[in-house]
Amino acid sequence: MRELERALSARGFRVVDVLAGAHLTPGDLERLKDLVEAFGLRPLVIPDLSDSLDGHLADTDFSPLTIGGTPLNELATLGDARATLVIGASLYPAADLLHERTGVEDFRFDHLMGLEATDALIQVLQQLSGAEVPEKLVRQRAQLQDAMLDTHFMLGLSRIAIAADPDLLNGFSRLLAGMGAETVAAVTPANAPVLQRAACEAVKIGDLEDLRLLAVEHGAELLIGNSHAVESAARLGIPPTLRIGDAKDPVLKPWAAKLMADSNEEALSGRLDVPFAAQARCWPGGVPGQLIYPFEPLYFIQKPDEVWLIWQRDHMVRRVFLKNEHTKGLKPSWFGESIGHYENGNTLLVDTVGLAAHKLSYIDNFRTPHSERLHVVERFTLSADGNTLTAIATAEDPEAYNAPITMMRRWFKVNGPIVETICAENNGDHFNQNLVPIPEAEKPDF
Repeated sequence: MRELERALSARGFRVVDVLAGAHLTPGDLERLKDLVEAFGLRPLVIPDLSDSLDGHLADTDFSPLTIGGTPLNELATLGDARATLVIGASLYPAADLLHERTGVEDFRFDHLMGLEATDALIQVLQQLSGAEVPEKLVRQRAQLQDAMLDTHFMLGLSRIAIAADPDLLNGFSRLLAGMGAETVAAVTPANAPVLQRAACEAVKIGDLEDLRLLAVEHGAELLIGNSHAVESAARLGIPPTLRIGDAKDPVLKPWAAKLMADSNEEALSGRLDVPFAAQARCWPGGVPGQLIYPFEPLYFIQKPDEVWLIWQRDHMVRRVFLKNEHTKGLKPSWFGESIGHYENGNTLLVDTVGLAAHKLSYIDNFRTPHSERLHVVERFTLSADGNTLTAIATAEDPEAYNAPITMMRRWFKVNGPIVETICAENNGDHFNQNLVPIPEAEKPDF
């Protein structure tokens, strides 16, 4: 039986072709691949941009183009797949041609935004695999339902203006309608049949000036568009969306919620043009905040009695001691004391205490504060093929949080040497944005 399963897999019976629309981001594609794999299927994505933001470090010579993606020789196997998923109505003509040439059954989705569209995708994956829906996805669906219900209190009856390509505009309008909002102004640069299914009265084929005029006419309260829409939003008096935390989250103790609210107000009032992020201003990210820094590699060095985590950014080093008990009377520090051990051969469990409660130490980029009683447990798990590392961190702090906070981060393996990256070089406040100063010692350490 196992030999038969392997043979069927080799012939493509567990492979699912995925035609990915241009409106999908690398993050969208990574999540989509995770969903397909959760049902025991292997996605063959065209084009596969899911690892396009992982960096350019490789054994080969430097290339200005991104690395990764779907190998060219796999295109010849499209006709062997179990089925084809088509994401985005703009790809329906391409899907017609693929079906005509291969005969592979396809399933088409205008978009994957909101509960209804996601349910349709999960049902198809269940049908193709013959497997039950994983419990994790059942739980996440309930979380999405709850979030959409809560969002009704914020977005219900809100008047939204959207500027986007047809597939994205249709998806956004459907998502917003599902949360009680109304799309009162919609502009796209090109006509397409999918626009007839958009959840709005009319769509204008035009540009951002057309969007501005329609937004004024219909009293839009929120504008959704790319970065070019910032000027339009400013002329409408609609402030840009800033990276601020949820100070009303019930997980926060009153003092922690107030600190976050004060930090939010700095950004919303304009006193701070860019909300603080530790590594952007050369400050240590702490634990688990340092794991969030996305732009440069993280290296793991295994020693007999320690594991070193080395960030290329400023060559910051965090040491995990492979022992069972913490040191007594620890002096609080940015990375505290981390001890750990291995589980099941592929998981490094790390327990960290002794973390300093500096005024600029947060557990995330939304400036969630903590006390010196912060206790963090992380599980770093290596995938079976050795190419993916997943970290799940749980932060407990009885003085700051009413319940544990859990976060996840994932990396993809790259082959390349660590290079010199100095954060402090040319990192001044050159545009007078009132940025938090980079760290500077008030007195020498010796």
